Amino acid sequence: MGRVSRVVAVLAAVGMLFSGGGLASAAESAGSASDGVWQCVPDRSTIAQCFPDKVLAQAIAYELKGGPGWTGEVLTSKDVEDTRILHPTPLVGLPSFSGISSLQGLQVFTNLEWLHLEDTRVSDVSPLSNLTKLWYLNLDGTRVFDLSPLSKLHLTSSSNSTATGVHSSVNLTVNADGSVSLPAPRWWDGSFVAPSSTSPAGGVLDAKRGVVTWKGYDAKALYFYNFKNDPHLGWFSGRVTGVKPAGIVAMFRLYNPNSGEHFYTGNAVERDSLVRVGWKSEGTGWVAPAGGDPVYRLYNPNAGDHHYTLNKAERDNLVRLGWRYEGVGWHSASSASGSRRPLYREYNPNARSGAHNYTLNKAENDMLVRVGWRYEGVAWYAAGA
Repeated sequence: MGRVSRVVAVLAAVGMLFSGGGLASAAESAGSASDGVWQCVPDRSTIAQCFPDKVLAQAIAYELKGGPGWTGEVLTSKDVEDTRILHPTPLVGLPSFSGISSLQGLQVFTNLEWLHLEDTRVSDVSPLSNLTKLWYLNLDGTRVFDLSPLSKLHLTSSSNSTATGVHSSVNLTVNADGSVSLPAPRWWDGSFVAPSSTSPAGGVLDAKRGVVTWKGYDAKALYFYNFKNDPHLGWFSGRVTGVKPAGIVAMFRLYNPNSGEHFYTGNAVERDSLVRVGWKSEGTGWVAPAGGDPVYRLYNPNAGDHHYTLNKAERDNLVRLGWRYEGVGWHSASSASGSRRPLYREYNPNARSGAHNYTLNKAENDMLVRVGWRYEGVAWYAAGA
C-alpha cells in the first residue's frame, strides 16, 4: 500500500486512462511521449512519465516511494489501487508541493477519495472528472473558477467541497465593437455565477455566452470581477482578473450636434478636449490594431469635416483639392491578422458636412442605404471578432 496511510503531500493531473473500471491499455489509447501525447501504463511507466508536471511527479514520488527524487521509479498497479488520499500541503518539516500547476495524470488514481489542492497553481480540474469515488475536495487559494468538469462527482455538500479565495488571471477578450469580456465562474452543475462586483463598474453576466461583459474598452482600466456563491450551494468565491491583449487601440466616436459630423480618434486627450467644447461622446466605435495598413486622416477647412481613407490615391487627390492631410489616424487589420471585422462606408449626397458615415453594423449600413445614402464599400477593418 506504499505510504498511503500518511496524508500525502501531493496533487495530481489529467488523463484518460480507464475503461470499464479496470486499467485500460494506455499503449492502445494514447500516443508516445515523443509525439507530445500523455500516456501512463502502470507497471511499465515511470512516475515522471505518468505525471508531466515535475512538482506533481515529485509529490507522488514522495508519497509512494519515500522521496521526491524517486520520479524515475515505476508506478505500479498496487500504487494505483491503494491510493486513497492526496494532500499537497505538507505536515511540519515535510516538503511543500504548492508549485503544482497541472493535474495531468491524476485520473489514474480511480480509488481516490480525499484530495487537498489548496494554495497550488492549479486552474484546470478536468483530470478529476471521472474520479467517481472522490467525495472530499479542497480548492481554496487555487486558480480554479470553472467547477463544471466535476458534475459527475458526489461533492454536493459544502462541508465536502470548498473553493474560496480563488484568484485567476485569464485573457481579456476585446471585441471589434469595443465591448470586452472575461469568462464567467462556473458551478458544479454547469450554471454560471454572477459577479458580486466588477471593475470597472458596469460589468454584467451574460449567461447565454458564459461571460462577464463590459460595454466599452478602456486601455487604462484594470478589468476584474469578484464572485461569491450562495453558501448553501457550497463555498465558492474569488476574483478573476483580465490580462489585456497587446497591440490594440480603442477608437472613440464623437458627434457634433451642430454640424452633424461624426469624428473618430484613438487619442483620449483629443476626445476629452472635444467633449469640453460641445461634442457628444458616443463611446468606443471599434478597436483598431496597433499596426497594420495605415488609415489616413484629412480635414476640409471649408466644410469643417474630416475624411478617412486607406487609399493613398484618394488621399493625394483630396490634398490637391485643398484638404489638409493630418497623418495616419489609426491602422486597419490586415488579412494576415486572422481575426478582423469590416467597417462599412456610406456617403450622404445631400449633406454639406459630415457626408460620410463609418460603421461595423451591417444593419445600420443597410438602413442608411434605404433612406438615400450611397454605399461605398468596406472602408477598413477593425481588430477582433
